Amino acid sequence: FLELAALATLADMMPLQEDNEKIVEEGLSYLETSWRPGLRVLLDLEQIQDLGLREKVSKIISFLNVRETENGSPACFIILTMTDKDEAQEFAEKLFEKSIERKQVVKNIVEQVKSKNDFNNPSPIIFEGNPSWELTLLGIVASILAPEYQKPIFLFKKNSEESHGSCRGPAGINLVEAMKTCSEYLEGYGGHPPAGGFRVKNENLEK
Repeated sequence: FLELAALATLADMMPLQEDNEKIVEEGLSYLETSWRPGLRVLLDLEQIQDLGLREKVSKIISFLNVRETENGSPACFIILTMTDKDEAQEFAEKLFEKSIERKQVVKNIVEQVKSKNDFNNPSPIIFEGNPSWELTLLGIVASILAPEYQKPIFLFKKNSEESHGSCRGPAGINLVEAMKTCSEYLEGYGGHPPAGGFRVKNENLEK
């Protein structure tokens, strides 16, 4: 399972030190000769052949994050447990096409957030939400915006009574500790210093 642990460590933006560093180094070495057909076909996709291994893995992570279900199972589970290489190849191509569609949606959300937040705005954070945003994409959007704005980005999907969100921050800021300071207004929160998630009742959004 070391290759999966390496993918998960990178996907969750964990600090690459101590055990994490060893897991990624050894896991990536197994990845190129994986016995899992799904991983092999993803690595062999024609569209990413010009990339180095780390860049390929970054792309694979984005493919595995595509929200595509089949019989109630998420896409990542389906392709990682496939045993037939031809079936895996077909599914991998589908994930690639979906990832292109998702990239455009992400770009649209990024533009929406930027249109509301000037780079000269003195506010220490960006806190934005929208009922139409897809929750699973907000971490990606926040990851794009945090280094640009050099401030924590909190984005949420606003539901009828409660909003769910993701947050990302620049180096040196602990988002979990930040959320702890206003935990009385949150229904739940968690994560690790550079990345996290939260739930808040809509009546407390302004607070």
